[in-house]
This record gives sequence, C-alpha cells and structure tokens, in this order.
Amino acid sequence: LEPAIADGRASLVRAELDGDWTAVPRDFDVAVITLVLEHHERVAPAVSRAARHLRPDGLLFVAEIHPDMLVADLGGHFEKAGVTYA
Repeated sequence: LEPAIADGRASLVRAELDGDWTAVPRDFDVAVITLVLEHHERVAPAVSRAARHLRPDGLLFVAEIHPDMLVADLGGHFEKAGVTYA
C-alpha cells in the first residue's frame, strides 16, 4: 500500500472498536478487523459498526486466528462454562 498512500490513492485509518468514530469516513473500500473480537463480549455490534463505514460494494475482512496458531496447526479455541470450543 505504501505507493498508493504516498500518491494519495489510499489511506489507512485506525479506530478502536469501542472508541469515537465520528471522524472516521464512511466510504472505505476495505475494512479489516483482526485479533480483537475475542476480547469483546458482543461481536455483532463491532462488526456492524465497521460495515457501516464501507462503500456499498466494500469488503469487510475479519481475521481472528493468530498466524502463529495456524503455523503450529493449533487453530482457534476457547473455553466457556467449562466447555472447550475449537
């Protein structure tokens, strides 16, 4: 992306999922959420919020499995109420 950013064809904006988004444009081609949703109790509002800032044909990319876990073939897992989900 560096050349596209340098000549003004692209820009990067970082926003905290629970932060103030009033200055975040609503016309992104791509939005990325990565390695944060596992820290939120309610995922749907965060995903919906990001999606509202996309152009109608924009792409929302969500990646929650850490690359190191994929390399080690561990996949994703969590425990809730004594049950392990993988």
